[in-house]
Amino acid sequence: MSRFSTTNTKGEKFVYGYDRPLQEYFLQKQEDFDFVELVGTLSTVRGTNGNLLEVAEQHGVIIPDDHRDKIVFDFPI
Repeated sequence: MSRFSTTNTKGEKFVYGYDRPLQEYFLQKQEDFDFVELVGTLSTVRGTNGNLLEVAEQHGVIIPDDHRDKIVFDFPI
């Protein structure tokens, strides 16, 4: 599993990555000391590359270009 920390344009904290055993991407928002799943198994949004990019854009999540390129082409990050 890959797991990367980032923020959005408002300074809110997020975690995103790729879960190899489940073969899906995930995006979580940190709220206090807990994480809310926005994309992935524990959310109502499937963990596809397109869903990850769409929800990340909606929340203003900053994803580095090299990771964004891999996600676009559906390569595990």
